[in-house]
Amino acid sequence: MELRERLLEHASDSLLEMGTYVVDVEVGFSKARAMLRFFIDWDDPKRKIQVQDCSRAAHLLRLRIEEFSLVGGEYGLEVSSPGVERRIVLQRDFVRFVGKEVKLKIRNAIDGRRNFEGVITDPDERGFVLVAGEDKMAVTYDNVARGNLVYKF
Repeated sequence: MELRERLLEHASDSLLEMGTYVVDVEVGFSKARAMLRFFIDWDDPKRKIQVQDCSRAAHLLRLRIEEFSLVGGEYGLEVSSPGVERRIVLQRDFVRFVGKEVKLKIRNAIDGRRNFEGVITDPDERGFVLVAGEDKMAVTYDNVARGNLVYKF
């Protein structure tokens, strides 16, 4: 199991007590250290992540990382909210944002394309339907390389 997956698994367990969950984690490396960026959100969609929530989550995550020796050597740790054009990674988020517009990058091309934009509809255990105008396309969760909400100003 690679580092990102191990971090996701352990981070999810450590944040349960807060009522938050890990939306995604980025792992980067420089010559000196690893850089870990966690994006968290509340289980309750009416709540917004605040600075103090990020601080508490960072403390819990650091304890977990060190307890299980998940990262060898020095590392930097950042925790933030997912933001307005938040990532859509987990099945629970595709369900949560039904009716919202998203941009998707697909792993395996569909009709020769990898980039799509449309509205999430009809999620189930395998995937969802993306509606773009008159076009509808079935997408499986495992075929989504990256997804983001589209924020309309």
